[in-house]
Amino acid sequence: MLKVASQRKLGEIDVSKMNILGELNEIKGFKMPSTFICQVAGKLVNNRISGIFFQYKPAIKKDKCKGCGVCAESCPVNAITMIDRIPVINRKICIRCYCCQELCPSDVIELKRLT
Repeated sequence: MLKVASQRKLGEIDVSKMNILGELNEIKGFKMPSTFICQVAGKLVNNRISGIFFQYKPAIKKDKCKGCGVCAESCPVNAITMIDRIPVINRKICIRCYCCQELCPSDVIELKRLT
């Protein structure tokens, strides 16, 4: 993701050039799990939980959209194309990062629960 963001000039990916605010405190005694089982089980649990609780996709209020294209420019996987100044979301490649919703200056992108 960072590589794609950098290629699209969406932000800095070099940590040495970032301005980090706040404190980074070490958690004493914390150890990352190192077994393959923990890694696989963690991904399965996360995918199942996210599938239950986060089944939302961005939806565009086309009647209020001003056609600026910020949503299409901000999409890291190019899931949004502009057709006659109206954004169209390709649901098959949308990764639900919600960048489009966060960056829309007209606030016309809402999250709708999938049914």
